[in-house]
Amino acid sequence: MSKVTIQGAATGTGVFTLASPATNTDRTLVLPDEAGTMALQGGAGVGKVLQVVSTTSTTVTSTTSTSYVDVSGLALAITPTLSTSKILVIASVNYSSSSTGDNAFFRLMRDATSIGNGNSDICFGGRMGTTGGVQAGSINYLDSPATTSATTYKFQFRADTATARVNERGETGSDYSSHITLMEIAG
Repeated sequence: MSKVTIQGAATGTGVFTLASPATNTDRTLVLPDEAGTMALQGGAGVGKVLQVVSTTSTTVTSTTSTSYVDVSGLALAITPTLSTSKILVIASVNYSSSSTGDNAFFRLMRDATSIGNGNSDICFGGRMGTTGGVQAGSINYLDSPATTSATTYKFQFRADTATARVNERGETGSDYSSHITLMEIAG
């Protein structure tokens, strides 16, 4: 008959707990019959979604600055469960410009670091066809923050030569909404 031995690490102070299920159903944990180490972290399997947070903003933000400024209402914090987790950022931003043919440029930030962008620090942006139009920019980006501390993802934007706006058409006060969703994926 095989035996099971639980051996504590000489340098560790953490507690390893085996808890019975809170149901009337029996459970069996079968360990693999191979050499090596089986690592369990928070009970999560690689690729498992550990948490999801999301926000929607109808806040109108405008700027004439050609330097990046924060988009109001499009910042969202998540505290990863594991330092090996990845964060999937899914976002859509509605934007416009006060001038036909003008541009608005956006970048995605992890705290104070620009991420998920092209060579020119822009993750999306575009030229407006009309002042009454609105465009939707979107991004899906898988980030590796390597932390278990609270981490904030947000958007910043800048104008080209006119006024860039978020959640508003270029010539009216018609409001739109923009969204950001963060998913922690076990890594």
